[in-house]
Amino acid sequence: MMSLTLVVVLNWKQFLALFGLGSEAPRFELIWREPALSWGMCFRSLAAVMLLEVIPYIEELIRGLRANHGKLVPKEKPDRMARS
Repeated sequence: MMSLTLVVVLNWKQFLALFGLGSEAPRFELIWREPALSWGMCFRSLAAVMLLEVIPYIEELIRGLRANHGKLVPKEKPDRMARS
């Protein structure tokens, strides 16, 4: 949702044009971004993804493996309702 919101906000006139509103005609072609993103911006974006997405996922995986004694899938517990 956040990505969609950012794209809409950055291209508000084209968003309105999709619904026949506003002063522009809708454009559906793919064009290169001018000016192109710098290598520094690409590196910072990848670093943010690593910091906010990949590292927490790996940390959660490690905690789950520790809780399951190194197994990816826990053993099934017997169902108490089936015995009654």
